[in-house]
Amino acid sequence: AERCTYGERILGSSSEYVQSNVRVILLVNSTSLFTSILKLFVFVLKFGTYYSLFFDPRYYFQVNDQYVRNKLKVVLFPFLHRRHWTRISEPVGGRLSYKPPIYDINAPDLYIPFMAFGTYVVLADLSPRLNGK
Repeated sequence: AERCTYGERILGSSSEYVQSNVRVILLVNSTSLFTSILKLFVFVLKFGTYYSLFFDPRYYFQVNDQYVRNKLKVVLFPFLHRRHWTRISEPVGGRLSYKPPIYDINAPDLYIPFMAFGTYVVLADLSPRLNGK
């Protein structure tokens, strides 16, 4: 009997499996992927509405154009960030609370990762079409 790695008899080598299913893995179907992302976004917003005591996703989406420009500058060119790297806090109801991203460049946000993922989806869908495939 020949020796083989775990699972090779079932799937063949993993690189062949991935190469044969790259389109399925990356794109699936652009419309169904878009609707899945939209459903996920709606779920996140509803989750924040019902369970805001534990986690409020609306906090992470409080951004404006100026914040996005400045945050991208900090992410792409961190050596140009001359200000402090600590977050701005304020006392609220006897406890310490951090300011939302619109007021603090060092606050975490979800807008930029969501937009980056959306850009990836659009480019992954357009790339094969532009190459004539």
